[in-house]
Parts: sequence; C-alpha cells; structure tokens
Amino acid sequence: MISPCEPPPRPAAPRRGREAGFTLLELIVTLTILGLALALIVGFKPPWSSGLGLRGTAAELASGLRLARSEAILRNQSIAFELDLAGHRYRVGSGAVQQLPRQLKLALLTITGEQRDVTQGDIRFNPDGSSTGGRISVADGARSIAVGVDWLSALFRAGTGGLIAVDAAGRVDEAIERAQSHLAAFGRSGAIVPGEVEGEDGGGYRFQMRALPLATQQSLLGGQNAAATTLYDVEVLISWHAGGRTRSASLRSCRIGLGAPPQ
Repeated sequence: MISPCEPPPRPAAPRRGREAGFTLLELIVTLTILGLALALIVGFKPPWSSGLGLRGTAAELASGLRLARSEAILRNQSIAFELDLAGHRYRVGSGAVQQLPRQLKLALLTITGEQRDVTQGDIRFNPDGSSTGGRISVADGARSIAVGVDWLSALFRAGTGGLIAVDAAGRVDEAIERAQSHLAAFGRSGAIVPGEVEGEDGGGYRFQMRALPLATQQSLLGGQNAAATTLYDVEVLISWHAGGRTRSASLRSCRIGLGAPPQ
C-alpha cells in the first residue's frame, strides 16, 4: 500500500552515452607521434651526390667571381674575391660569407701579393674590369674542376660558363706556373719582337708565345723624334696531352716595348 504522504517514485533517468573527446593519454600519444615525425622531417637531408656537388660548387665559385668583377666596375673600386680554404668559405668584397661543401677539396692559385697565408688568398678585380688573375680547383678525390680567370684581361677561360673540366688540377696548376714564368721573362733579354714562337717546355708540356702590337706612340722631345714605345698584347699557351686529348692553359698580358715594330 502506498501512503498518500509519500511522493510517487521517479522514473529512472536514461543512461548517457560516452561524451565525444580525447583522454589525456590519447593526447600524449598523439603529440609524441607528431613530435617524432617532425624531428624526422627537419633532420632529413638528401644524399650527397659528388658529381652534382662538384659541378654546383664550381658554378657557384664562377658566379662569385663574375659578381666581384661586376661590383668593381660598378663601384669604380677594387673588389677582392676572398677564399678561405680551411674554412671552406668565400666572400665577395664586404658581402656576406658564403659556405662551401666540406666534402670537397679546394685549392687556390693566385699571385704572391694576394696570398695572405697557406689557407687564405684573394683574386682581385679592378675598376677597369681587369684582374690579378688566378685559378680555383675543386676536387672530390676522383674528379676535379678548375675555375679560372685570366691574368689582366679577366676573361673566364674557357668552356661553358667559364668552367674548365680537367683530369688533374695539378697539371693545370703547373701549366699556369710555366706560363707565368714565360710572361715574366718575356722582353727582359732585349727588344720585343712581334710574332709567334713555340717549342718543347719539358715534362710533356709545349709552349706557344704570341706578341701582337696594339699601338705605337712617338714621343717628341725638343722638336726631335725620340724613341717610340709600342704596346704589345702577349699571350702564352701551355699545352699537354691527357686522356687522349690535348689540353691547354693560357695567360695574357700587355707589355711595353721600345721602338716601333718592324714593318
């Protein structure tokens, strides 16, 4: 019997299903997985390709040399292309330091005045577009590429984009040293004679020298003709055989000689 003073029983409330959302443990697991994936993505580096790295570095150096020459002309001041062999880096003038791959071996051939020590040196460009000249060799052990700038004329020798592929950078360096020696000795023993001369240079090398008169100036002194001076374009080419092909390296400069060239 139900007492009239007691309230009627309430119907049981329906059971609610599980509310949507994540538990703390699920959030921790998800964040951990995302963190590991992010670390893998950030730390991923493409495999090193020696061939692509070698050509890319040589092209970058050639571009830096061209930039140094352009800035020297535009600013009308001397600009140096600075190379640090130990640190594998370079800089154009006062610009930012650029890093080069440490997997590659670098070598620099430049004039004595621009060689600061055994690991650092410059190739300097002048406001008129000329340069002190030099050569940078990049090697990965089996192969090498030499990026060169002609002495004085600042021409990038030769090949596409100013690059010269060589079998051994040492042969190129020796050829340039031989050409430098010929240029240094040219005209010192007597009057400059225009024309070409060639011969064996020893060690499997041959040399060719060419002197071409560019302009002659006749000075007047007291109404009397004085000795004339002639400006010559002088080129030295050193060649050798390697890999069944004839390879060569050349340097150009200008020399002033006394007297007019023979007719």
